[in-house]
Amino acid sequence: MKQIPWLLLVAVVLVSGCANGAATPSTSATPLTVQVTRTGLVDERPSQTPRLEVPAGCTVISPRPTPGPTEESLFPPVGAQDWVKGPQAAQVTILVYGDYM
Repeated sequence: MKQIPWLLLVAVVLVSGCANGAATPSTSATPLTVQVTRTGLVDERPSQTPRLEVPAGCTVISPRPTPGPTEESLFPPVGAQDWVKGPQAAQVTILVYGDYM
């Protein structure tokens, strides 16, 4: 008795997958034409933007200072007990710290 809803659901999915989803194109649409007339009510002179006395520029403010070359790393260096994959003299080293329990 519990299998009937599942079989019905599978049948509906299979039948809907076989349905023709292509929409039929409409016959012919008549293009709309709009006639634009120009009136003399609009001021056609370009507006001048106000000039600023201070030149615009960008200032980058870092939330944390960049560490110097002599600053000690927060992570310990790779040791003999660490699992390493690849050559010792690799150009790029990726350190992954994780806690697997």
